[in-house]
Amino acid sequence: MKALLTLGGAFNPVHTQHVAIMKLIREIVESTTEFQIVAGYLAPATDGYVKTKLKHLAMKG
Repeated sequence: MKALLTLGGAFNPVHTQHVAIMKLIREIVESTTEFQIVAGYLAPATDGYVKTKLKHLAMKG
């Protein structure tokens, strides 16, 4: 059965570990289930979430 992977997060910035975790998840899913991963997508969080998460890094002024 074909399946898609989706990874949600702030992705600020996107880095190699985001790709690495998608590859690891694909390997685990394909070796332990009947699913064949045919695509992977990053689902960026809303600006509001990112602003809240990174508020402590904002410049005061």
